[in-house]
Amino acid sequence: MNSRKLLSSIVWPASSFFLAALITSILYCYTQFGIKNIWDWHLAWHSLNYFDFGFTKRAVSGTVTMLMRRGTGMDLRTASLVIYLFFLAIFCSLFWRLANKSNPPLATRIALTVSLAIFLHLSFDAPRTSELVWLCASILILITLQSYKWGKILSLTTIAILASVSLLAYEGSIFFQLPLLAATIIGRGEFAKQPVKACKTMSVYLISSSATLILLHIFGGYEAGSLALKEQLAALSPTASETLSEVLTNNLVQTNFDRKLGSSYNWLINSPILIGYFIGFILTVFKELKRALSFYRSTIIISSLIASISICAIGLDYSRYTALTITMVTLAMLAIKEENSWQPKTTWLFLAAFGCIGPIGVGAINPFPLIKILLGKII
Repeated sequence: MNSRKLLSSIVWPASSFFLAALITSILYCYTQFGIKNIWDWHLAWHSLNYFDFGFTKRAVSGTVTMLMRRGTGMDLRTASLVIYLFFLAIFCSLFWRLANKSNPPLATRIALTVSLAIFLHLSFDAPRTSELVWLCASILILITLQSYKWGKILSLTTIAILASVSLLAYEGSIFFQLPLLAATIIGRGEFAKQPVKACKTMSVYLISSSATLILLHIFGGYEAGSLALKEQLAALSPTASETLSEVLTNNLVQTNFDRKLGSSYNWLINSPILIGYFIGFILTVFKELKRALSFYRSTIIISSLIASISICAIGLDYSRYTALTITMVTLAMLAIKEENSWQPKTTWLFLAAFGCIGPIGVGAINPFPLIKILLGKII
């Protein structure tokens, strides 16, 4: 590795992490900044673990947090911050390792670093560690496809394990990960070059994912209003609330339909800025793919990736799902693109200018919450 590539492998992960960690720290220190406490909503998820509550949904991050707390004696809030920053650092490192293989130009790197939907969004979604877990697993799947021979036992086993870990962290990850894997295989031409091995890879992923989802459906339930969890939260963090029951026991899909937000808001939250950024980003990536692939294959890839946003039909975190869809489009592009096949910088610099708006949020109403909070404090 030459000195330029070595520097690039350090600077971009460090820059992305520093920017995201800065915003995460603002949310964590909500009292000092005089902003709403949204951090403690996630603390219950950092208490849910396999040791105390058995096999249940979304207990991966809580299990890791519990093990670290036992080893260090940290309180729950501090542990949630450390664990989140740890996985954030891993995500930044993996993201740029994937990106450096296609060696995007400076303008593209800047646009991705300050993108509203990638590092900035993840910084505002803190401490939803489960999100980082399955995102890191998704990148590792793409790196596995690049690094190991197709169809070999090692690569297939790795993909199967990573698929299961993703679903154990967040069962909705399949809405994003499956289109990402399919788009990458199509984009790299594996169905044409190695159809049997490509089908074998997809089959292993689908079998592993299906088995995990079945197990979660049968055994992954959670007793609503668990007294044990309430007592544990009260002892660990008095400001935390029991936010698990609604998600893990109720028919959340039906509950979301009953709220009827869809009659008032579209999936891009009726925001001209978010709509413009989303369309602009998708078109930019489409043009990038066309430089290496045919119009037909590029269209199939983009269409399959955009399909991820269909999760909005059963969920209400419209902003979050939009950001994750953009992230999947980005990861697929980085996995497919070849070095020296990037388009001129103008479009990417235009997308980078959106960074001043701040991160895309999480909920279904306000798409850019941090800039609204900070402007409110200034004005």
